[in-house]
Amino acid sequence: MSLDNKNIRYCDECGRTIRKAHRIFQGKDYCASCYPRVFQKVKCTLCDSWARPHRYSNEPAICRDCNIRTRRCLRCDASVPRAGKIINDKPVCPSCTPYFNDPKLCTSCGKSSLRVLCAPRFGLDNPMCESCRRKLTHKTCSFCGKHRSVHGVTNDGKSYCVSCIPGQHHHHLCPGCGVQMPGGGRSRCRSCLNLARVMKEADLHSLALNHRWARDTFIKFAIWLHERSGDQPNCFSIFVAHEPFFERLDAYFQHSSEISESTLLETLGVAMIRRHLLASVFLQESLGVRLSSDAKVDSAERSRIQDKLIKNTREPWAPLLKKYSAWLSEKDISLRTQRLYLRAAEKFCQMQGVSSDNQCSTNLVSNFLKKNIGSRASLYKFITYCRTELGWPVEMPSVSVSPSTSLAHRLERLLQRIKKQGVESADLGTLSKTLALAFGYEHKKFLAHSWSLSKMEDMVILRNGSDTLVVPPGYVAIAQNWISRRVLHTHD
Repeated sequence: MSLDNKNIRYCDECGRTIRKAHRIFQGKDYCASCYPRVFQKVKCTLCDSWARPHRYSNEPAICRDCNIRTRRCLRCDASVPRAGKIINDKPVCPSCTPYFNDPKLCTSCGKSSLRVLCAPRFGLDNPMCESCRRKLTHKTCSFCGKHRSVHGVTNDGKSYCVSCIPGQHHHHLCPGCGVQMPGGGRSRCRSCLNLARVMKEADLHSLALNHRWARDTFIKFAIWLHERSGDQPNCFSIFVAHEPFFERLDAYFQHSSEISESTLLETLGVAMIRRHLLASVFLQESLGVRLSSDAKVDSAERSRIQDKLIKNTREPWAPLLKKYSAWLSEKDISLRTQRLYLRAAEKFCQMQGVSSDNQCSTNLVSNFLKKNIGSRASLYKFITYCRTELGWPVEMPSVSVSPSTSLAHRLERLLQRIKKQGVESADLGTLSKTLALAFGYEHKKFLAHSWSLSKMEDMVILRNGSDTLVVPPGYVAIAQNWISRRVLHTHD
């Protein structure tokens, strides 16, 4: 707009005062008299209509209708049939208009925003930013569950949209399954939306599988999963999470007939089967493959043993552990016990530097047991292997009693009392005190545990959960008599 010193509008061509410009071009005003002379009438270059370009303009002559039809938004380059703003003769679409506004402060949160407006329809006369304004004007409809503009509020304070006015509720049938849905329109229910999304993903991802049976199984799994949890919001994410399971099946098996309990555990492993539990359940149901608990436990223990051997591959004691593991596998020992034996041997070799070239000795075993008393029972098998299979001169050292003189005297007096009374006649308190003192326990803590006796090779083991104590030959009769009489005393 062209204004003079007195703030009066004038024509930029002739200089006369005007109340309203007949045409504005590149920020200049033109009166009705100057308009025909400056904007001469010529043929439109796009159609046969007349156009009025500026006489000094180098752009092609385009009529008003063609200009509206072909103009693009200055910011987003979208078609602008109706401009929200004109900046330097360039149109701006209504969606981009706020980006060319000057920022203002929101009266609610005080933050600067380009979209500060009022909402008189909702009683909001003060200008607010879009975030603050939307919190007051839009809520989740209590009838259809959609986040929409609030049309009203019920007596109990529940908001509703224009499609869910009380007494005028709109409903429609789901186009997919026919279930009644709140609100108008043709929206589908969650189950149908999940089915369409899951099947689209299944058809697309199945193209990456090499075998026909794997593709068919994968699509069947999609249908099975939808029947199981099709109305859940996370149905699609669950399906996508199980895609690596079928990729592994497709890579390892040429046909579904090759899948069995042993091959499945060998190729996938227990960890992956547990991670993809739904896919493994479907596979068991569809192919009739059963995964027993014992088989999964054995597979897990076998994997742990293999991981331990791989972990020590570059260590000097790796060949020794490998031969020891093979020797244990030939014995009638459970896989879990084999793993515990192997772990004790690994720890012993690591701490004492034992390898095939550096034989262990009884002194090394004694030094190790001083710091790892609980590993005695698990290490016994390794010492036996080194002595019998490798011919090393090593023995399991006997259990040493506390070096304290007072403790030794007390233990000696208790043993003499038992010898004088006889093991069968000695009271339970004397027997328990003797065992507690011999193994370095406080008497009360020793009685608080549930002890049991077992035999391993030529040793007698006193067990309490994970704690194992090797009973010296001189204390075997005392331990046996105390355990048996204590059990009878408890039952009485």
